This record gives sequence, structure tokens and C-alpha cells, in this order.
Amino acid sequence: MDAEKTAPVKLTPQQEDYLEIESTCCLCGTELVFEHNHDDSTLLLKEKAQCPCCNILLKEKEFIIH
Repeated sequence: MDAEKTAPVKLTPQQEDYLEIESTCCLCGTELVFEHNHDDSTLLLKEKAQCPCCNILLKEKEFIIH
């Protein structure tokens, strides 16, 4: 049984802008490197985004896992 292949969804210009802002360094434009750490005991997911060029931590977020 073959899975049906669907065409990729075309993003709107606003969606493309958002993805670019979230995934690139605001100082130099380099693509960010994301690190995700999962903690089972507290049900948290910690995300860190760092620029490999500038070598600075630009984003740090915590998400609660339900």
C-alpha cells in the first residue's frame, strides 16, 4: 500500500518573513543553530538558539509539554 504524496503547501509572504526572522541572526543574518532539551520529570522542553557566526545566545524559551 503506497502512501499518497501531496504537494508541499505554498507559504504566504508573511509566513516566509516570520520563518526568516525566527531562524536567522538579527545581527548578521546567519542561520541559527537550535538546541532542544527535554526534561521528563518537569514536562518541559527548553529551546536555545545561537548564532554560530556571532557566537551569542539569541533566544531561550521554555515550553510546557501536555
